[in-house]
Formats: sequence, structure tokens, C-alpha cells
Amino acid sequence: MISSTQFTCSILTKNGNVVTIPTPFPSQFQLSSATYTVDNNGYLQFENRLNSVSFGQIFSAVNIGNPNVVYETIAKDGSQVRNTDGTLSQTFSIELRAQTDILKSIYVGVLPTQAKPTEFNLTDVVGYDLALQKTPNITPIARHAGYYAPYALPLLSFRDPYMNIDFNITGGVEDEAYKLKVLELCKFKNTQFNSADATFGQIPNFFYHKVNEEDPSTILELSRESAFPSLYPLINEIGIDYKDFYIFSSNWEPSYFTKSIDKSQAEEVIGTRSMFERKSFFGSKYLKVPETIILETFEPDPFVKGAIRQPDLIDGTFMYKDTPSVTLNKPLIRTEGVKQTRDIKKVPSTATIEFYLFNQKRLMEYLFTPIKAEFEKYVNELYGWGDLETLDDDVNQYIRENILKLYKVDKVEFYTLASRERVPSDYTTAELTNVDKIKAGLTINTSVSSKTINTNPFDLRLIYNKRTGFTESFGFSVTIVKK
Repeated sequence: MISSTQFTCSILTKNGNVVTIPTPFPSQFQLSSATYTVDNNGYLQFENRLNSVSFGQIFSAVNIGNPNVVYETIAKDGSQVRNTDGTLSQTFSIELRAQTDILKSIYVGVLPTQAKPTEFNLTDVVGYDLALQKTPNITPIARHAGYYAPYALPLLSFRDPYMNIDFNITGGVEDEAYKLKVLELCKFKNTQFNSADATFGQIPNFFYHKVNEEDPSTILELSRESAFPSLYPLINEIGIDYKDFYIFSSNWEPSYFTKSIDKSQAEEVIGTRSMFERKSFFGSKYLKVPETIILETFEPDPFVKGAIRQPDLIDGTFMYKDTPSVTLNKPLIRTEGVKQTRDIKKVPSTATIEFYLFNQKRLMEYLFTPIKAEFEKYVNELYGWGDLETLDDDVNQYIRENILKLYKVDKVEFYTLASRERVPSDYTTAELTNVDKIKAGLTINTSVSSKTINTNPFDLRLIYNKRTGFTESFGFSVTIVKK
């Protein structure tokens, strides 16, 4: 006997015969074989269940100590903490706090804008202004005090691997043991994207600037000289717009850019129309380039002054300017006692050679071939930048806008070989590799000064004093490294 209303027994008999005690819960077989009917078409069938999971019901159940609220403590090894009699050990309890009721008074309202530009006189309402109301709107607010966390927009959703597979089908499933193991290890661990979700990876209302490179005046009617700024979104007189954006989009994909035709119309533009590499959330690209580049071969060309600023005026990648020795008049003062005598002495000047190394041009030549090979895989010249009949200009523009800024000049080595033969200086040896330079007898010469040309961070001018009575051969090696 437990109480006046409860008792326990192990054997129940009726007329001397043992009666099976019914189980409090139906078996799985009984549940699967039972016949189910819907009473009154299911009307209000779940009303009590929905009420029981409401916050008010949970609040009452927890705070009054409803026995249906079970407190369970889990040990570090994952086991339940129990008392000596086997019952669950209640090591803690929870109390829910009631909400705070607040009455919020709102005195601010909106009225149609009275002052508007003359361009929009025929438009009834171009916008709204905030206005102070004498009678406030009272809004009751119920909230729970405590810490708060910023709400992050759920852009990504996940699924468990192989959850769509029915492992009970006749004949079994291919690699069933492997898939079941993966499912067991990855369950509820967010290991697989649920890309089938229609909202997966979508940023709603992603704001962007309206752009029309050919005719910017079509976007806005108000000029810069107008006293009214272009801040009328109601009639599209504003320089920004919004759209849904997929976070895994690469900036080379179709429809990546949006071109505004006028205030309210726009067209989508393929991303390869621009060669500037932009960050694009999870779709950003990065071209893998070497950490160190050694430029060993340079093609010579005689000096052309205009090519200092425009290296494309010559075919080569460096220029040379040979300045021979000339006789100069050097003033000379002699003192004899208290008398000074002025004289002129003839002095030969130092013969020099100036080298203009167009390292940027040479670096672009070095990078062009491997980068173009990648472009040919992914870019159609018909949808490229500039000339729509070739990818060459796309590649060069990509290098200029994205790759060059990654590098700097680290070291310049100047090679020479002196000879007593009365022949002109040899500049073609600069076309040899470093190995071939050494085989030809050239060695590194440190008696040279250098300075930047200031047209870009790579190009240099080298000044070398010629050796009297010698004919020399020249070569260069430029080491370029990532910043």
C-alpha cells in the first residue's frame, strides 16, 4: 500500500486465474497496427498541446514545481547523476522571471514633404518628413530584462549527410556501413550545406550604388547645383538601390554587376567586364603567384627620351645611353708669393653609360603567358574587358590592377665583362640567362649606382663609369619579391 488511493502488486488474479497486468504504454507493434480515426475532422485537436508549450504554461510549470518538469544532471562522462536508490539526482533548479511591462509613448509622426524641387511639381508626394504630434501613440511593451545578443541574419543552413537515404529498402544501400558511420559522426554537427534551401546564402536587400559609366545623368534628375539633395527613394531619386545577393557569387559570374539605365530601370552585366579583383564574401578569387621572381633576360634598345615615360615606344625592355669622354675646361688658380694667376686646364670627363631598366614591362611579360592560360579556361573574350576579339588586353589589365601591387624590387645585380678589343660595347649579353652570363665570363660588378625613374615602383636607372681603354659587355638580374 502506497497511499489511500494507490497500491502496488506483482500478481493479479480473477476467479483464481492470473490476469495479465496491462502495460502503461502501447508497444511499437500495437502503435503500428492500430486503426486511427480523426474526430470532428481534427478541429482543435492540438489546442491543448499548443497551449501547454506556450511561455505562460512553461513559466507556471517551472515556478510552481510541476512534477512533470524533470531536472537531469549529466556527468563529465555523459552518464546521468543518480541517487543511491536509482532515482535522478536533482542538483539544481530553475526559476523564470516575469516580464516587465513598459508603456512607450510615440510623439513622432510623418507628413508629406511640402518643399520639393521644381522638377517634381507634377508629382503629388515625393517623400515624407518627421513631424511632432501633440497626442502620442501609446504602445505597451512586455520584455524580459537581462543580457541581449545582436541578431545575425541566418544566411547558411545545414543538413546531415545521407539523411535522405532510406536504409530499410530491399537489397540494402551501396556502402551502407560507411554512410551510416558518416551519418552517426556528423549528425547535428553542421557539416553539409543545405543548398536545396531556396534562401540558402541569399542576402536580402543588399544595397549598392547606382552606376552608368556612359551617361551618369540618367540616374538622377537633380543636378549637383540643386539646393535639394537626391534623397527621394519614394520616386527613385536616390543614388542607391538594393537587390538580393548570393554570398558565394564570384565577381566574374554573369549578372554580378548591375548597370542603371535610368532612375528605375537596370540591366545585369557580366563580371568579366571589369578586371579589378574585388572581395566578394565567400566567392572571392585569388590568383596564386610566385613568392619570388628573378628577371634574368632583358632585350636592349638604343636610348629614346620619350620611352622613359612610355616604355611601349620601344620593343626592348631596357635602353642604354653611352656618353663618351669629352674635354672640359677646368679653372685653375696658381699662387706665387702674393700674386695669383688664373688659368684654364683641359680635363677629360668620365665616360658613362646610363641603363634604363623597364622592370615593370619585363615583369608583365614574365606573368603574361601563365596568366593567359588561366584566362582561356574561364573567360570568353566576347564578354571581356576592352577589345572583344582577344584576351591579351584583359590579361595585361588584370596584371596591372591586381598583381603588380603585390611585388617590390628586392635586389639588382649588374654583370660586366671587360675586353681590350677595340669593338663597340656589347649589350646583347643582357639577353642571356644568369647561368649563360657566367659561362660567357660575365661577373657581378658593384661599381654602379641606381635610382628609380619615378614612373612606377619598378623601373630603375643605372649609371656606370666606363673603364678607360676597355670594351665591355653587360647584363642584369632583377629579383622581385612579394611585399
